[in-house]
Amino acid sequence: MLTIDMLRTAPALSIRQPWAELLISGRKDIEVRAWTDRYRGPLWIHTGTKIDDLASSRFGQGTLFTGGLIGIAELYDIRLLTRHLFHAWHSRHLDFSPFPFDKELYGWIFSKMVRLEQPCSAKGALGLYKPDLSNVPPNALEELLREWR
Repeated sequence: MLTIDMLRTAPALSIRQPWAELLISGRKDIEVRAWTDRYRGPLWIHTGTKIDDLASSRFGQGTLFTGGLIGIAELYDIRLLTRHLFHAWHSRHLDFSPFPFDKELYGWIFSKMVRLEQPCSAKGALGLYKPDLSNVPPNALEELLREWR
């Protein structure tokens, strides 16, 4: 069960738009990364400051929030993506890039995506990091808990 304390201590992952929006809206549930991590549990979804314009156009995204927290999701698992798995899960990660043969890719598998009612500006960082939650109103944390269940 998720608690306020867990929300306050959960790490964040910065994801470029529109990929962050596609994840938090539930249109995708796998984020493709070139690295893995042992962490599993609630994870703040942070939008980077740059937008992948080609992907945004492809998915019909309009104006997208950048540079802050847009919600929280449960990082359920991380799997090494073989070429077969990358193609089999295409509808779950939506990545149109060709499968690389020169590096490993990992599928970060999410569930329970919950959007903040209002996105909150916050700085991002590489890897998993401790987000600054000072712009997230306390009632927003309580609302996330209600939606999480």
